[in-house]
Amino acid sequence: MKKRVIMSIGIALVVTLTIASLAMARGGGLQQFGHGERAQLRSQDCPVISSLTEEQQQELLQTTREHRDWMYPRKQQMVARQAELNALLATEGADPAKIEQTKKELAQLNQEVFERKLNHKIEMSQKYNIKTRMQGPARGGKRFSESGRSFRQDCPRIVR
Repeated sequence: MKKRVIMSIGIALVVTLTIASLAMARGGGLQQFGHGERAQLRSQDCPVISSLTEEQQQELLQTTREHRDWMYPRKQQMVARQAELNALLATEGADPAKIEQTKKELAQLNQEVFERKLNHKIEMSQKYNIKTRMQGPARGGKRFSESGRSFRQDCPRIVR
């Protein structure tokens, strides 16, 4: 009797974990589309994007694609440099000059990414009147802006 209960609980646990992992791997419903189609689908819900002309929307999508294409390799380099730095710090007798060089490369990449992201947000704000939300500790965990409007009303996710 005891074996049967333990066995059924184990099988139920395995089935639950399998279903959960498959559901997580599939992702959201809009992930089957590319960036352009996903952005166009989101623009239907966003009054800021839908108020732009078709030409401005296409220009916005192109600018966003270019920004993502520039950012992705830099972020991959940052991950690689961070892993390299972690490996150097984990090994005994690592060369301090190599650690310092990797640290400087990581800091330089981080600075480039930050400046590019900030310039992109400024351009979106000035050119298309898209207000992007702040991220990280500066945001303070607030879900609404000072005006009382939710972030969804300004549709910032289109510029990510």
